[in-house]
Parts: sequence; structure tokens; C-alpha cells
Amino acid sequence: MKPRALLLFAALLAALIAPARAAEGRFSHAITPVEFVEAGLKKLSSDQLASIDALVRREGARTVVLGRAESSATGAKSPGFSQRLLPSERDAAGLALLGETELARLDALVERRLAPPPTTTLLAPPIFAPNAPQARAIERAGERR
Repeated sequence: MKPRALLLFAALLAALIAPARAAEGRFSHAITPVEFVEAGLKKLSSDQLASIDALVRREGARTVVLGRAESSATGAKSPGFSQRLLPSERDAAGLALLGETELARLDALVERRLAPPPTTTLLAPPIFAPNAPQARAIERAGERR
């Protein structure tokens, strides 16, 4: 009976974790409701939002493989997310329905999503403890030769 209970617990746990993992990959579900409205995403259909989610996911994969493409010699930044898309991708995502400020906000949100996590630094040097206590010889006065 124990294996059956363990199997039931595992199935329940998987059912609870699966929706959370699916939402993790969606850009449109990862931003706050205020950011959603500010970026004009409320104007778009569910198909257009799914298209944006897929394009952001693809952009993230491309960023991991190719790295950030910014020119350090000229100081010019690469174009924003919406400018890097092909016209057919822009149409599928419904970006023509968004204004300039909304597109700029969408670009900023995508760049924030794709930015690498901040690095952590040590505030103090590490302290290495010995693996085992050091053995000390104990001499007693009566045992000396």
C-alpha cells in the first residue's frame, strides 16, 4: 500500500508543478498586470500574445547562443526587440496595433527579461576550515623516558 500512496503523491505533485512551469516560459504571464497594460498587450488577441511569447522565447535562445550583439567600438546599441522582427513576424504579433510608447515599453520589458541575472560578489574573503582536527601529542611527566 505504501508504493500506491507514493505514486499518488508523485502524480499530485506533478499536476501542481506542471502549470507553474508552463507559465514560466511565457513572457506575457511573467510581467505584472500594470506592465501588461502599459505595453499595450491588452489590445492584442490571444493568438498574437502567443506569437509574442514564442518570439521572445526564440530571442532568448538566440541570445544564449550568439551573445549580446552590441557594438562597443561605436557605442551604438542593437535595435530593440520589435525592430529586429521581420515584417511577417510583426504582423503575426499584432505590433501594428501598438503606439510608439507602447512599443518602446515592450522592447524594454523584453530586454529586461532577456538580461542575464546579476552576478554576486563576495563581501569578505572566504575562510577555509581544515577538513580534520589536527592531532597533538600529549606528554605526561611520568611517561617520559
